[in-house]
Amino acid sequence: MANLKNLTALLAVALLALSFVVAQRIAAGAAEVAALEERHHRMHVLADELRQTSDDLTRMVRTFAATGDARYADYFREILAIRNGEAPRPAHSHGIYWDLVLAGEEAGETSEPVALRALMEREGFSDEELSLLQRSEDASNQLVGLETRAMNAMEGRFEDDSGAFTVTGEPDPELALALLHGEEYHAAKAAIMAPLRQLFETMEERIGEEAAAARARAGSAGRWLDVALILAFLSLVVSVFAGPRKA
Repeated sequence: MANLKNLTALLAVALLALSFVVAQRIAAGAAEVAALEERHHRMHVLADELRQTSDDLTRMVRTFAATGDARYADYFREILAIRNGEAPRPAHSHGIYWDLVLAGEEAGETSEPVALRALMEREGFSDEELSLLQRSEDASNQLVGLETRAMNAMEGRFEDDSGAFTVTGEPDPELALALLHGEEYHAAKAAIMAPLRQLFETMEERIGEEAAAARARAGSAGRWLDVALILAFLSLVVSVFAGPRKA
């Protein structure tokens, strides 16, 4: 009986040690899920920033065409420079930044220039997702060409046969507005948004699968923890009752 008592006591200790290891794995699994969700959020913000910058560019160039106010042309160029990593990056560039700037509020703090594309590559987008981002960014850059034509028309500069804006004349707001509201412009905007929509769907599916797998691993570890604790308890019970009994 003494040997049984010792063996069951040792088994209980081993199972408790195993329970500790399994509990650590559960904690690591929970941390992994939290990290995936945080990374998903950062990736979503970066991808949405590409959509946001395209919309901001549209707003600035259309306002410039409607008002002739040169500051909107300056904002247009600044947005492009920030996105391309050629100008300091606002600390809160996502979402409402330009709404506040247009309202005359302080721009706020900035960080070192870094291209939006570089930030995306650092964050760990898959090759497929980066390809979709590239398609959207390429389409956005093509739209910038149309917007540049409109801005030059507002400033009385027009394309020559080589595509350079060397022909000068009277500003043509009607041409600028037509370029910015015509079918070609809407088609170009759709070419930007279509791969972005596909990107969000792909990203949601991939991150969702990774998070589900992490939760499944944590759940499996939880079941093993339950088993180990039950066996440890039973081993302790056996160890107590296997001891020598008094006469």
